[in-house]
Amino acid sequence: MATVANPTPSRKADTTYYAVFHDKHGVLGKLDGEVLFLDSDDDTLTVVDLTDFPMIAVLGQTDIADCQQIMDRLHGGYAGLCTSRKMEVA
Repeated sequence: MATVANPTPSRKADTTYYAVFHDKHGVLGKLDGEVLFLDSDDDTLTVVDLTDFPMIAVLGQTDIADCQQIMDRLHGGYAGLCTSRKMEVA
């Protein structure tokens, strides 16, 4: 009789978000219980304190936003999407 290996449970993938923090654009994530902000201009990494939470504007998940941008470009970009929509009248 064959033995089946007991797979280890997979770890949930970390989620990152595009965000604005103190007028700087970057990526927001969580590592080892700390919320971190990576500035996209100068690549500085900042630990976000609880008192700084009101200064964060979360814009969306990076994986979903990047996938949508690729799909939009494949379909002609913004102009291509706008001009190719069917005009439906109710």
